[in-house]
Amino acid sequence: TRVVTDGNWTTRTGPIAYSDLLMGEGYDAREALAGWDQPGAPTDGWDRVVASPLDSQPAALNWPLGPPIRVLQTLPVIELTEPAPGRWTFDLGQNMV
Repeated sequence: TRVVTDGNWTTRTGPIAYSDLLMGEGYDAREALAGWDQPGAPTDGWDRVVASPLDSQPAALNWPLGPPIRVLQTLPVIELTEPAPGRWTFDLGQNMV
């Protein structure tokens, strides 16, 4: 399988700072960009990617081994605190991992 593109492919930092099966996900809503995935969306502030030539060594595409991640339960917030300005802690009443 080959993933190909032309010189118009661009990239931008998004709201997901990290994503880990055990540590969860770090999400910064200030970085969210509404409509970024729609045709004709503005690309101001986006960077062009560097594409490898077709005859270069292909990169390996890997996927996680194991069952897919699915929503199994929605928990209510027991307590919501703001330990520092703009930083929130959601207590869901149980350990999540």
